Amino acid sequence: MKTLIVTLLLMCSIGLNAQTSTSKYNSTLKRYEYFDSSGNMIGYEKYNTYLKQWEYTDTQKENQSSGYIQPYDTDMIYDMARRKQEAYDSNRDLVQSKVNELGEFINWISEENGGLTTYQQKRVNEINSQIFNTTKGVDFSNRNVTTKLLNWIDRLITEVSKWSE
Repeated sequence: MKTLIVTLLLMCSIGLNAQTSTSKYNSTLKRYEYFDSSGNMIGYEKYNTYLKQWEYTDTQKENQSSGYIQPYDTDMIYDMARRKQEAYDSNRDLVQSKVNELGEFINWISEENGGLTTYQQKRVNEINSQIFNTTKGVDFSNRNVTTKLLNWIDRLITEVSKWSE
């Protein structure tokens, strides 16, 4: 009777113990990785060829000295990227408004003079081509580059303004 009770208790304890993790071999990293029932990695085991033994690393331990340490401050990177994008957008808008100003000025001169001369029309085509080629691939987030570009467009406006004289 005693043997029967012990056998039943042993079988019940084995039957009630469910599998809590699964392992999978990662051939890229050459290690066994262990996952919980939700699919989260809870640890990994790697073979140490020098000590000729398997070494288990628990990925859920906090403040683990040999664990993963985030090498980058992602909040700082995000903030820098956001500021760079804001500068890019702002400077691109400045250049676009200056180009629009140049275009409006050319249109005004054309209306005032009843059209453009052949030279002026040729120069307008050159200016359009130069602006297109110059602004292609420009880093508008760089204030120095944007300032040089704005000054160049101002010189073009000055050149075009002489057409009305």
